[in-house]
Amino acid sequence: MAVLLRKTPAVDLRCLSERQLTGMACAVCGAALRSTDRPRALGEPVRDEYGHVFQLWACAPLCRRRTPAAPPPPQGA
Repeated sequence: MAVLLRKTPAVDLRCLSERQLTGMACAVCGAALRSTDRPRALGEPVRDEYGHVFQLWACAPLCRRRTPAAPPPPQGA
């Protein structure tokens, strides 16, 4: 089970791919992040049970495509 830092939505890091964990793909939908996207950080960095820290990113300010591991959508989305 992932140990999360403060104010970060609960995310099961085991369900995310390496590309999603390293910020190369959207943590919400899995789409590749490109320079033409408007990526946004998903809360504060999260820490796994081994102590590794990951900053999760979404491909757009309000990514509507969801995966089971995605954090809950922001209020009003």
